[in-house]
Amino acid sequence: MNLKRLVFFLSLFFAITLTLAETDMRMTIQQVKEKYQTELMVLPGVVSVGIGLSEGETVIKIGLDGRHPDTEKALPKALEGYRVVSQDTGTIKAR
Repeated sequence: MNLKRLVFFLSLFFAITLTLAETDMRMTIQQVKEKYQTELMVLPGVVSVGIGLSEGETVIKIGLDGRHPDTEKALPKALEGYRVVSQDTGTIKAR
């Protein structure tokens, strides 16, 4: 086998291997929510972290108890490839 063929097959092998590894290693949205929930909940005004729909897409939803421009700016746009959206849910009280 000549060197060009060997390099081609090795490149192809590594590309397929990395693609399969990325596919198998992607976290579910539930796992991502659980991973980041604690650090998101300590941000000022954050009262909930959940999973919901936004424009037909499953997203991580951050509930705020009102307007918090600094917190809204600090929120990531996405976590592990899942979009993050915030919404004003108001204060949440236990019954």
